[in-house]
Amino acid sequence: MAAFVRRFSVEPDEATLLAIEGVVIVDGAPVSQIRGTGTGTVLVACETEDGPFCAEEGAVEVLGSMAASGLGGFGFTYAGVASQYPCCRARSADSAATPEYWNGSGFVQLKGCRFKRLFVARVDTSVGSVAFSRLASLSGNTSPSWNLEPAQTLVLSIDGGGDVTVTFDAAVATILSADGSFPYAPAGGETLVFKIDGTTYTATFTAGDTTHTLMVARLNAAAGSTRFVESTLKTRINGIIRGTSGSVQIVSGTASALTALGFTAAAAVAGTGDVADIDLVTDAEVTARVLADSTSAASVDRDSANRIRIFSLTGLTGTIKVKSTSTATAFGWTTDTTATAVTGVAGTIPAGTRVSASGSGQMFVTMQTIAVTAASAGPYAVKVRHAEDDQTGTAEIAAAVDTVYAPISLGAFSVTNDLPVTVALTDAQIDAAYEAALDKTKGTSSPVKQANYVLSARQSNTVRAALRQNALDASAGGCFGRMSIVRPPLGITKASAMSDTQPGVGAYREQGNFYAYPGVQKKITEIAAVGTAGGTGFTADGIVNAGADFAVACLCSQLNPEEDIGQETTGIVDWVLGVESGNADVTDLTIDDYIAFKAAGIMAVRVDGSVTVQSAVTSVDATLYPALVPANRRRFSYFYQDSVSQFSRAFVKKLQTKERRALLVARFNSFAGQLVADGRAESKLVDGSKAAGNTPESLARNVFITVHKIRSLPTFGVIELTTEIGNEVVTTEL
Repeated sequence: MAAFVRRFSVEPDEATLLAIEGVVIVDGAPVSQIRGTGTGTVLVACETEDGPFCAEEGAVEVLGSMAASGLGGFGFTYAGVASQYPCCRARSADSAATPEYWNGSGFVQLKGCRFKRLFVARVDTSVGSVAFSRLASLSGNTSPSWNLEPAQTLVLSIDGGGDVTVTFDAAVATILSADGSFPYAPAGGETLVFKIDGTTYTATFTAGDTTHTLMVARLNAAAGSTRFVESTLKTRINGIIRGTSGSVQIVSGTASALTALGFTAAAAVAGTGDVADIDLVTDAEVTARVLADSTSAASVDRDSANRIRIFSLTGLTGTIKVKSTSTATAFGWTTDTTATAVTGVAGTIPAGTRVSASGSGQMFVTMQTIAVTAASAGPYAVKVRHAEDDQTGTAEIAAAVDTVYAPISLGAFSVTNDLPVTVALTDAQIDAAYEAALDKTKGTSSPVKQANYVLSARQSNTVRAALRQNALDASAGGCFGRMSIVRPPLGITKASAMSDTQPGVGAYREQGNFYAYPGVQKKITEIAAVGTAGGTGFTADGIVNAGADFAVACLCSQLNPEEDIGQETTGIVDWVLGVESGNADVTDLTIDDYIAFKAAGIMAVRVDGSVTVQSAVTSVDATLYPALVPANRRRFSYFYQDSVSQFSRAFVKKLQTKERRALLVARFNSFAGQLVADGRAESKLVDGSKAAGNTPESLARNVFITVHKIRSLPTFGVIELTTEIGNEVVTTEL
């Protein structure tokens, strides 16, 4: 647009007027109360699980749900289990000893809210970043384990180098006795107790078991298979399982039988090899063998389809091939096909992807969904936060974050952090991140300039002050008239809320600032579905405390501009279940409390059959500025001013002919007349005559002054009922 819109509380001097071309609004205070409302566009600074950060890319308009607008949901879903690792589960503010749950969570604070239009300014609370690099990989079958044979091999070509042979070895456990003594002359009833692979067997000899062959036959009969064999005068016992989990043991026996066979009771002897059971080779064993024999040039895991996957550990440029000379074919890997990191599958690495530091085991989650192209191996950088977002996370040095916790659907990827990851952000650092996001919402070149209300999912002394200032700056700097809505911490007393020091209302006085108190209860179904098993911030029934500022924002957005938001409504804030729990000072509010709240400049939530605010007042000092107390006066004036300023923009910089002056005033009067016709105002006067302040000199300096006087309809603030009831009352027949 070719014109700026500026707003002043008093008429500026001529130099200020001429500083830039545009429309100047002189927002004069009225001599009496005026009723009205805002236009319904809400801007919320908050933390979400996904989406662009406002400080970098600006605010996002929510079209439909938060998730549909790319901002994510409540935590993340892993292996079908929802609501894991949500953000802001416990956050302190202003160095409070007790953290406040969900203080910053856009999902929790916005749950149930409906607005005519919503913008979200996502706050960047990352503690560092990681980079994903694609790895060359080949996927095989989904078998839970593999039946191999001893000495089978995988022959690999890794990164174009010479062949690497991975060998799987295994053998049963065995014990060879000393020379026995035969013939044997048992009396009958002699025994030998032995174990094979952990199972205990007992052989009982008869008087006829006099030869080596007969004794071995008796042992095998007890074992149920041929486990004992003759070896000249010696006897060998063999296990069944081929691998290190197998074992054999001579436990005990009759002395004469032990002597005859050459056995001695002793500890178990284990099988040998590099797998526990070659018939049931596990993922971990395959990984260990590949790492060992490839000298950590390649490794093995499972892909997102649960298929065994072998990959080169060289990011970005690696290659891998399973050669057809391999004899260990049970894995299902295609042979003689070279996989490369350079090309892969296009798609996304979703927000919430878990990465960890193998040294400490500490978990992080990615904060944005990142696009991966087929032709680029990366690296793909993305910001991370501590998975347990409760301000307890610790730091990690550079390169410590080295593990992708669960497979990425696009293929094998390595991860690292080139720079250290910091400890969890302090209160001051979180506040600074909110300030940075809010600073990005004051420009005039994006749709967010149309926001009428600004509020924040997080509240602190710094954030409340920033919201108030944001509304002032945006309103004065060319945006639509903007009002701020703030709330104090949950749990504070009535006296603290009404005080003149932070976090009390007196510290944030301004006609465009609304102060909502006390907090409210609401139900988050996602929390209820998980229950207390979710940990910090979760409740069994899903009912949590949240800010009343979001209830005020709903009422401001949904009610028509001429309405008082304190009126009784249906459905707008039906998600409010009651005032905040755990605060004994607000459990039984009386009329005297609400009188005090109104006098202090507090929009106090009232739950009495329906949910509303008792008194829709601004946070000004009512004793000094009584005309600025009604919140709807501020809202209606911005609505009118923003509307007529849009009519005016088309005239700026054009020649100031008498016809154009008359046309502009006629448009003003037409709009004001429509307000009267619609029942939104009682009288109007828009004057563009010389009497209104125009002079030949002002016109010559490209300044055209119009005076707008609009009187809105009063509301039923108080209905007086004068009654006389009794047998002696004299009535007049009509």
